[in-house]
Amino acid sequence: MMMSAVRKTLRNNGIMLNKLHYWDTALMEHIGKEVVIRYDLADLRWIAIYDMQDNFLCQAEVRRAQDPFIHLDKDNPISHSELNKEYKAIKRHQRQIATRTKMVVKASQDVVHRLMKPLPALESNPTFIQAPILTQPKRDTEELMQRLEQQVIKQIPAPLTEPLPVDIPTLIDGEIKPKQKSFDEMLKFIGIK
Repeated sequence: MMMSAVRKTLRNNGIMLNKLHYWDTALMEHIGKEVVIRYDLADLRWIAIYDMQDNFLCQAEVRRAQDPFIHLDKDNPISHSELNKEYKAIKRHQRQIATRTKMVVKASQDVVHRLMKPLPALESNPTFIQAPILTQPKRDTEELMQRLEQQVIKQIPAPLTEPLPVDIPTLIDGEIKPKQKSFDEMLKFIGIK
């Protein structure tokens, strides 16, 4: 009861307190949440971790190694087997986090897909079915072509009953070429002017 207390947010690499990292497997369920840490200043090998409702979660141990690939030499008394054991535990925790993350993402996607489905009551209720305000005009290409043909036929002059004057066609290089009409006459013929 006389231990010091501090409030911290639990991260995925554990808790850092007084430049020491603490971790326990029971903390996996509470990553990202605020916790209360109680510790003894005389013995920093262990810390007690409580949630915000003062429920005991676990007793976390100080981690001796930050990375399993630290250099092993005579000055470092940590054995190779302990490093392998910690490395395997870290990998197991990473797999658990990945599995749980996939489950949360899949559950979230299922909820979104369920919410995006139209409600059956709205589809069957004619109150919610409305005709569009503007509709695209229907243009039948055959009808449009027939209308244009009729306009052109109306503007074609009646067949000539009198013979053509002699000076209309001209003889160029042995071929008979019709007299060229002016641009204004062509526009008037097709009905633009």
